[in-house]
Amino acid sequence: MISHWGDQFHSSGEIINAGTAVNQYVIQSYLGSGGMGQVYLAEDTRLHRRVALKFLPEAVRRDDELRARFLNEARAAAQLNHPNIITIYEIGDFNGAPFIAMELAEGDSLKEIIENSPLPPDKAVEYAIQLCDALSAAHRAGVIHRDIKPSNIHIVKGGKVKILDFGLAHIDGKELSTSSHSTTGTIQYISPEQVKGEKITARSDLFSLGVTLYQMLTGQLPFTGEYEASIIYAIVNEPPPAPSKLRPDIPDSLERILLRLLSKDPQNRHPSAEALKQDLLSAFDANSHPGTVKERRKGLLPMTIIISGVVVAAILFLVIFSSRLFKNDLEGKKVVAVLPFENLGVPEDGYFADGMTDAITTRLAKFEELRVISRASAMKYKDIRLAPQEIGEELGANYLLTGTIYWDKNHSPAQIKVNISLVRSSDGTNLWAESYEKVFDRVFALQADIADDLTRAFRIAVRSREAAGSEESPTTSLAAYDFYLRGIDYFNRSWFKDDID
Repeated sequence: MISHWGDQFHSSGEIINAGTAVNQYVIQSYLGSGGMGQVYLAEDTRLHRRVALKFLPEAVRRDDELRARFLNEARAAAQLNHPNIITIYEIGDFNGAPFIAMELAEGDSLKEIIENSPLPPDKAVEYAIQLCDALSAAHRAGVIHRDIKPSNIHIVKGGKVKILDFGLAHIDGKELSTSSHSTTGTIQYISPEQVKGEKITARSDLFSLGVTLYQMLTGQLPFTGEYEASIIYAIVNEPPPAPSKLRPDIPDSLERILLRLLSKDPQNRHPSAEALKQDLLSAFDANSHPGTVKERRKGLLPMTIIISGVVVAAILFLVIFSSRLFKNDLEGKKVVAVLPFENLGVPEDGYFADGMTDAITTRLAKFEELRVISRASAMKYKDIRLAPQEIGEELGANYLLTGTIYWDKNHSPAQIKVNISLVRSSDGTNLWAESYEKVFDRVFALQADIADDLTRAFRIAVRSREAAGSEESPTTSLAAYDFYLRGIDYFNRSWFKDDID
């Protein structure tokens, strides 16, 4: 079937009647509205092919910004020649109304396909790999889409993916009506840097692709809220729910890729769409899904299979045997640095974020399987933005624990919201993330919950002594605890020593 092209674009523009001649095109039917325009099915009388014509509606075509964006879509997409990107045939004008003649995507939008149920992992990966191919071509041409989402992706005959609606695209070196620093795109799919009005790069498209892949696999969006403001807060501050919690059959390797794509910091995402594609192919092969991804090798010689089987058997034997020998060594390599938690509240509450950092550091240090970097060493990175690889190398840590904390004193009773992420320093992969919310008088239980969840994240078998220690509270008085944290904060400041003197 011919789909209804994207999200609804509300307009009072009149519909062009079937049979109307638009230059060499004859309108056959109205398809719908989306991507800043009204879309029609038309017949190209010169080349005898069916095309899609997109018009800027009468009611808004006099808006200079929308008109420029509309034409920018054509210019951006016209630069690209790729089987996974809708082809632009020409830019025309009909009675003063600009239009774009483009390839007709005869199929369903991805939004329609996943509306009722998520996709099998192999199918979702197959689509994602094609999207990577399309974005690689666009990014090489200096074009950033900035609005990747299921309604802008169509699946046509043979399962081929097509990206359309480059109306928000930014072309390197061009001054466009939509600044590269503006907040554009559909809110649930845009990256944290787009929300904050920061520089947009190709990795912003990868974040949006990550949201789309998450939705393909789980049927849910990773960042939600009742209002736009709450969605924006979630995108910027909150980790997404682990995909495996929503769908247990998602492979660990695929979950790792998803969480990396959804990293708040663009530097922690894949460096390019091509790198993402290779990661997806590796994950796909590692989990032995059915052979729908076309990148796989075929036709191996029987002798090669026999030799490979022998080699694999030998490797398996060595792995099983050596895993027993080096089990303790592997456990000993779990070196974690608890980096200073970021205070999202008023600046005066910074001492509380530091206190929470100290509490988690202390609790983790109780586990013999972990080696925890000292507070003094980790605190050097407060308010400093460095790549995980740099921090890990400087501290000698292969895991970094990061977090944000918000102390909502205006709420009755006062509440604490904490977001925690466990990152592998070698490549910046987000291995685990969780959100917590408790009233202030449950702050010690909150610390215990975080420590317990981290033991599971590290797959540590907790001994009874350590488990009991995780439930201990430094005091039963919350007021005393608050004063204690303030005192520690003053002690750690250089001028406190001067006050003592």
